[in-house]
Amino acid sequence: MEDERFDGMFLSVAQQSQGIEPLLDNMFSFLRRKTDFFTGASPEAIQELVMKVVNKHAAITAKAEAEKKKAREREELKKKKALEEQKKKEAEAAAAKAKAAAPPADDDVLELNEDGTFDAPAKKPPAQLSELTVNIALPAGTKSKMIDLDFNNRHLRVGIKGQPPIINGDFHKRIIVEDSFWTFEDGEVVLSLQKENKMEWWKCVIVGDPEINTQKVQPENSKLSDLDGETRQTVEKMMFDQRQKALGLPSSDELQKQEMLKKFMAAHPEMDFSKAKFS
Repeated sequence: MEDERFDGMFLSVAQQSQGIEPLLDNMFSFLRRKTDFFTGASPEAIQELVMKVVNKHAAITAKAEAEKKKAREREELKKKKALEEQKKKEAEAAAAKAKAAAPPADDDVLELNEDGTFDAPAKKPPAQLSELTVNIALPAGTKSKMIDLDFNNRHLRVGIKGQPPIINGDFHKRIIVEDSFWTFEDGEVVLSLQKENKMEWWKCVIVGDPEINTQKVQPENSKLSDLDGETRQTVEKMMFDQRQKALGLPSSDELQKQEMLKKFMAAHPEMDFSKAKFS
C-alpha cells in the first residue's frame, strides 16, 4: 500500500505552490537549503537517483493505467454481451407474440384429437362472418351410431358413447340451433354452426380454447347478393359510411338528420333558422 503519511503536508504545499513545476522547485529548494543533497554526491549520481525515483513511479502509474484499461474493456464487453442477450430475448418475445396473435394459416389449422389436444392440420373451411365450420377427429373405427353429440345455443358435447366426452364446454358466443347441424365424414364430425350475431368473428369455438387475433382474419370474397337482407343492409351502410368518411363527407346517420331538418324547415317557413346552430 502506498505510504500516505505525508499526503496532508504535501497537499498543503501543492496548493500553495499552484502548479507541478513550482512544487518540484520548492522541494529541490528545500533539499538544497536544508540537506547535502546537491553537495554530498556528484551531479551524475544526483540525476541518476532522481530518474530512478521518477521511473519507479512512472512504472507504477503505467501498471495502474493498464489495469484500469483492462477493467474498462471487461466492463464494456460485459455490457455488450448483456445488450445482445437482451435484444435476443426481446426479438424472441416479439416473434412469439406475433406467432400467438396471428391466425392459423391454411395449412396450420388445428384439429382436435380424441384426447382433447391439437397436433394435426385439418382442412380449413372458408372464413365467413355469419357461420362457423368445426372439424373434430374421432378415433379410428368410429361409426356414426357410436357418436354421442348434443348441443344447444350455448353448449356443445361431443364424444363416444360410454366414454368421457372429447369436448364438453360452452360456445364462445351463442348459435342458432335450428340452423345448425352436424355430419360424420371420413372419421370426423363436421359441425356447421350458424352464429346468432352474424356480424362478429369468434376468437375461439369453445371457451378456454386457444384464441386467435380476429383483427387478422382474412374472410373469403363474397357478393352482397349472397347475404340476407338485414346483413346486406348493415354491410352496405358500413361501406357507405367508410367512403363518406374518407371523402370528409357526412355519414348516413348525419345525412338522415340533415334531411329531417330540411323537411322540418320546409314545413315551418314562418320560423327563422338563420341564427340557429346545428351539430
